[in-house]
Amino acid sequence: MAHNEYPSEIPQYYFSEDIEVPVATVYLPQESDLYSEPAVRPVVLGHIANDEIERLVLDFEHVEYIDSTFLGMFVGAAKRVRAAQRRTIKELILQGPAANKSIPKIFEVTGLDRVFKMEGFKGRV
Repeated sequence: MAHNEYPSEIPQYYFSEDIEVPVATVYLPQESDLYSEPAVRPVVLGHIANDEIERLVLDFEHVEYIDSTFLGMFVGAAKRVRAAQRRTIKELILQGPAANKSIPKIFEVTGLDRVFKMEGFKGRV
């Protein structure tokens, strides 16, 4: 479903997930910001803590805006994945393309593109 096909009654912080063990995919909200982060964080951290999940994919297809709150959540998630070496999770993937084509640039400018495996983002410098 393309971003512009979202039904009007779904709020901009709507997100969903798909679990097909050993992969969990979290489809990030259109507005990935301070307001939507409290709903998304426990889902992401729950997947990291789940011993059956080996690969966690954060999908940016509908993301038009991202703020530092979400960037901080991603850094925290990456630290938890590294700290949980005894667990089965092996990869934390940021998957594109993003609805907003400038999002990959945010990761490049902050250096986070070297922290995460980024798949499917076009136009990366």
